[in-house]
Amino acid sequence: MPIFQDKFTNLTEATDDEPYPGFIYMDAMHFGMGQCCLQITYECQTVNHARYLHDMLLPFTGIMAALSASGPIQKGKLSDYDLRWTVIEQSVDCRTKEERDPSHQNYIPKSRYSAMNHYISNHEFVKDEHNDAIPIKYDEEHKKIL
Repeated sequence: MPIFQDKFTNLTEATDDEPYPGFIYMDAMHFGMGQCCLQITYECQTVNHARYLHDMLLPFTGIMAALSASGPIQKGKLSDYDLRWTVIEQSVDCRTKEERDPSHQNYIPKSRYSAMNHYISNHEFVKDEHNDAIPIKYDEEHKKIL
């Protein structure tokens, strides 16, 4: 994670604790999953009901992220990220090198444990133009199985 840079920040000296100058070295999953977060678990009557509830909660994610964006200090150092979610997402990002490479056929544009950016219900209020973010990539064979 990049360190916040100002005129007093030393970005050139590596130490045993920080082997990459200019960055906060966090080499374990607990740095992300140890962050304080809100998780919602709910039960639904049907898959369509679950998709609808997902879509109704999606607009609140930005608001909740803004309200909880008070996590810039990591390992006692001021990071260049305000949002804790960045730390959580990166700590459990299990994409391979090929999956991170935009030019590779197996490219996955973001971590599997990242923010949602698609509405998934078949509700009449959900329009195609609402899903204007990253195109959904899926395997046709897996879709048939599901």
